[in-house]
Amino acid sequence: MLDHKKNILELIAELERQGFSKTVDSNNDYSTEADLYYRYIGDNRYIVFNHYNKNSKYDLQGFDCRISTYNSENEIGKKEAIQIEGVLRSFQVKRDWNLIAGLLISSDEL
Repeated sequence: MLDHKKNILELIAELERQGFSKTVDSNNDYSTEADLYYRYIGDNRYIVFNHYNKNSKYDLQGFDCRISTYNSENEIGKKEAIQIEGVLRSFQVKRDWNLIAGLLISSDEL
């Protein structure tokens, strides 16, 4: 369990370092009342991480990552996404960060 807790806290810290914004999924589009961490990557697309089971024991918590399309940032957590591309379940920094790193680099140019 300590490793899982470490993974959860490590991912939250990395999302904050990478400039992700945070809101709550009040629309239940991802997971009931999940914290959503998101960052714009162009063309109305956002990388969105949902922190599921955030109020449970650490070994039941996790993050899923999606590329979601919205008309505006204000819709995230409040309206259903227009489109969701690809889902990475149980995202882990050390194992999976390289899968999204290129998207973050290109979004820095926007």
